[in-house]
Amino acid sequence: MKAYTMDLRERVMKVYDEGKWTIGQIAQRFKVGEWWIHKLKRQRMLTGVIAPRKGKVGQPRSFQGQPLAELERYVRKHPDATLEQIHEHLGASCTTVTIHNTLRRLGYRFKKNAAGQRTRSS
Repeated sequence: MKAYTMDLRERVMKVYDEGKWTIGQIAQRFKVGEWWIHKLKRQRMLTGVIAPRKGKVGQPRSFQGQPLAELERYVRKHPDATLEQIHEHLGASCTTVTIHNTLRRLGYRFKKNAAGQRTRSS
């Protein structure tokens, strides 16, 4: 969902600051939710700005920088290593699913060939 425009934010806060209308009336007039007006008021009170907040949602990635390079280096040296072996070697505090997702994000795709060996597929 996209953030409301600065123009709308400014108009809503201007009407609110005039103090002639209730939040419910302002919400109806501008076709926004009352909760959004409350959030906007609180944001202005705490930060002094009403611009949409920019930020990353969720937990930071477990593998960035040096740990990511170490993971790649290990996988290149040991292409047949299982996720558990990689986890053990790195001593990572994450799950094997996280390692799997990181390897997929890096472009590693593994499948087994007829002999039961792992081969890298592109």
